Formats: sequence, C-alpha cells, structure tokens
Amino acid sequence: MTGAAQLTRARRRARQTAKGVVLLAVVVTIALCIAGLRWWVGRQRPTLNTATLCPERGPRGLTVVLIDRTESLSALQAEALRHQLERVKDNLPPLHAIEVYSLVPMSGSLLKASGARVCSPPRPESGLTANPTRAQQLWDTRFSQPLQAVFEALLQPHDEPSSPILESIQSVSVTAFDAVGKDIPRRLIVASDMLQNTAEFSQYQDRRTFVDLRSTAYYSRVRSSLPGVQVQILYVRRHQHATVQGATHVAFWEEYFSDCGATLDSVISLPG
Repeated sequence: MTGAAQLTRARRRARQTAKGVVLLAVVVTIALCIAGLRWWVGRQRPTLNTATLCPERGPRGLTVVLIDRTESLSALQAEALRHQLERVKDNLPPLHAIEVYSLVPMSGSLLKASGARVCSPPRPESGLTANPTRAQQLWDTRFSQPLQAVFEALLQPHDEPSSPILESIQSVSVTAFDAVGKDIPRRLIVASDMLQNTAEFSQYQDRRTFVDLRSTAYYSRVRSSLPGVQVQILYVRRHQHATVQGATHVAFWEEYFSDCGATLDSVISLPG
C-alpha cells in the first residue's frame, strides 16, 4: 500500500471518529436536556395538601366569592348567576384557592365559609401534572363537583330582614384575605344588588353619598382593609329599587372599594 493510500485511509478514519464523537456529544446533550427538563418540571409540581389541594406553602392566589342571600333571585337571575359562578370556577388558575361565603345577617359574629377553602388542582393542560387522566379526575371529583354543590345550595330562594354588605365585606377581609397575606393575587367577587340595608345605614331610604358616609362613626366601625384586592360585582337588579340602583349607586361602591385600598375592576349586570 502506498503512502498516499495510507494517508487517505487515516484521514477517513479520523473523520469517522470525529463524526462519532460529535454524534455521542449530541446524544449526551439531548439526554442531559431531558433530565434537566424532568428535574425542572418536578420542581414546578409542588406537594399538595391532601385536604385542601393547595400547595403546602400556601395557595398561589385567593378568590373569595360573596353571594348575597338576603333577597331571593328570580329564576332568570339565578340561572345567569349560575353561569357566572361556573366561569369563576372553570377559569380559576391552577393552585389558586377559592372560598365561598353566604352574605346573611351575622348577629355580631363573623361570616363562616360555605364549605372548605380549596385550590384548583393542576389541569392536564397546565404542564404541572405527570398523569393527565388522574389530574382531570381529581379536578372533577375534589374541586369542580363539590364547589358546584356549594353554589347550587346558595342559589336556593332565601330572604332576610337586613342586608349587611359593608359588615360582610369587612368580615371576609379579616377571615379570608388577612389569613393569606398580601403577597399573592387576591380577588373578591360579590354577587349582590349592593343595597346596604341595616339599621345604621339603609340605601332603601338613605341617599347619602360615600363622602357623607365616610365621615360617620358607623363607617369607621365597618370600614374594610383590602389593599391590592381586585373586585368584581355581579350586579343583581331589583326593579322595586330601580331609582336607587344605577350609575350613581355603582359609583358609591367604586369610591368605597377605593377607600379600602381595593380596585373595582368590573361590574357585570345580571339580566332579569
């Protein structure tokens, strides 16, 4: 074999060896990337409390739903509210908690949650679960169905002699929002006609502006602290109080929430 042929063969072997080294490096790199991705996903999948389905370190957000039960809804209003509540449930981000309260006279006590606080478990599409089938089953049986049952119970006809909206918001500001602190997103959804009706202040007859009310001792007693809370009102119309409700009435509550440190993001007027 000539020296030129040997040199050519040596070069060919060197190129094949180089290709093998490159291929091996690619395979190793891919394997390391897959291992790293699995490690990262595992880190993103927190340990959940078996009772609440919330992360052991606490929920990543909190939504409080306050449903006014001091005056019954019409069939159309109840159905419209049912759809709105279903949207709240279905759109709750994974690992965010929800707590539901019935707005009723408290007789000097605090409002009690209707059912336990529960977090929305990771859905299959969230990327936070390794078993999509089990994740969907968990979401259905431990979160969606029990929460829907609470909503249905609170949509049943019910009437009370007074409507302590200010006191109820103050109650959940302490029992729900203060308990989780200010470092996570917090949202308050109030399903109500927003007609405060207590002995101290009844919007059925009392047309004071918020500025007038703010200067009273009564307001100092019932004022809430809601720094950073985002608020949505599901506004129930009462035809017998049509002269009270409307833009001026909503503006009253917008000023109120602003004074409490919250932001009224939206008002959805329910039909009926």
